[in-house]
Amino acid sequence: MSILRAGVRARQSLVGDHARRGLVGLGIPEIAVTALFANSEPGAWYDPSDLSTLFQDSAGTTPVTSHGDPVGRVLDKSGNGNHATQAVSASRPVYQTDDTLRWLKFDGVDDFLETPIITPSTDKVQVFSGVDVISLSVAEISMLMEIGSTGFNAVNMQVPTNVNGEVRFSASDSSVVYLSETNGVAAPLAAVIAGLGDLDGNPQARHRINQGAYATAGTGGTTANIAANEMFVGAQGGFTRYWAGDLYSLVVRFGPNLTTQQIERAEQFVAGKTGVTL
Repeated sequence: MSILRAGVRARQSLVGDHARRGLVGLGIPEIAVTALFANSEPGAWYDPSDLSTLFQDSAGTTPVTSHGDPVGRVLDKSGNGNHATQAVSASRPVYQTDDTLRWLKFDGVDDFLETPIITPSTDKVQVFSGVDVISLSVAEISMLMEIGSTGFNAVNMQVPTNVNGEVRFSASDSSVVYLSETNGVAAPLAAVIAGLGDLDGNPQARHRINQGAYATAGTGGTTANIAANEMFVGAQGGFTRYWAGDLYSLVVRFGPNLTTQQIERAEQFVAGKTGVTL
């Protein structure tokens, strides 16, 4: 059985069992993520399972309370204040819950969230996402997250809503884009996707799905810090390549490389929020 399909089946089994016991998301404590920002590392952490961080409007005056509410503001739990917002009502993702899990649904048409300018001040980044993609129907690659849309000194994660079923993680220096790629991903896809970028390392970009084998890219280049920019969630630059899927968790950290144990614990924490066992 492939890792991707195993993840889907594991999610179905976990939700069915843990829904009865109310245990989904409680296996790994939040310290697995809060510790990643212990030294004020730049980045952001969005947790739709925490209703206190969700608001229907971009100003944060109307809390999200019910399935189907629009989400115009998601508070950043990393401590950096990089709250993700959407001022346009029609472009807001929607909060959903099955009374066990909680997530944001992006429609792949015009939904996205945007942060203030984030200044990474480093050439290293780690991204942990918990997603569910029901079908692959969009003709082009779409963006789950992106910081820097010019192509260089940028980071993005592309999760398959395109018909070719590709997952990509990209980290770029001032002249080269390092793109790790997994092909032939099948839907439905319930997965924890970890993307690790190190523009001074080997490889310089790598990602894995449900703790499977890493796809890697890059063996050398001109090291440069990732540029300061807004981060977009659900689109490229907020204007194209909209993402269609369910987002259960997103952690983006700019800082020193993590240990294997730190990576695995972050993945396991996100898995609990997503309803996937690893």
